[in-house]
Amino acid sequence: MSFQIVELELDDQDNIVRRKVLPHPCSGQEEAELKTESAARSLHESGYDPAQHCWWARDMNGQAYRFIVERI
Repeated sequence: MSFQIVELELDDQDNIVRRKVLPHPCSGQEEAELKTESAARSLHESGYDPAQHCWWARDMNGQAYRFIVERI
């Protein structure tokens, strides 16, 4: 089973304005979760949202992102 990491760009009301599948699918869920955390932490500010089971991040300009793992 393969997994992909999806980067969601959010507007000021947390609506999705752009959806981008990151390259290089993962062969396992654990690998995908580690890569998701790494992608979020590569930005200026990040954290894990347990209520939505995803990582969030903000870049240096304050743009908000959410990172999710999807089964493909």
